[in-house]
Amino acid sequence: MKSVSVIMLALASLCGCASIVSGTKQTLLITTPPTTGANCVLTNSAGMWTVSSPGSVTVKKTRQNIVITCTKDGWQEGFAAIPANYEDSTTGNIIAGGIIGLAVDVSTGAVTKYPNAFEVRMMPLPGIPEASAE
Repeated sequence: MKSVSVIMLALASLCGCASIVSGTKQTLLITTPPTTGANCVLTNSAGMWTVSSPGSVTVKKTRQNIVITCTKDGWQEGFAAIPANYEDSTTGNIIAGGIIGLAVDVSTGAVTKYPNAFEVRMMPLPGIPEASAE
């Protein structure tokens, strides 16, 4: 009976592997070539974050893509979706932690990994030279 308790305790400690290994938040580097200084708003079901390009922002991970909108005077708005990819450490959790560990990772967003760096291409407004819009 004692060995069953030890095994259960060991399995419980492994639950949420991706939550422990990669966490529920991630820092992203946002750039807006060919310009800098754009104000970018990132949103997903967990919240909204702002950053000036180029810059880093820490977001809460979900299984959803992050929608990003960047604005700057003299430039057209830039729109993009940062893809939510599968976090590899979740596979180990399925093997070691089973359904409970997977449920923890899914509920916390730890099953997701976004690209560490992301570009939102910006286009100058017609009639405004790129050099003067920097």
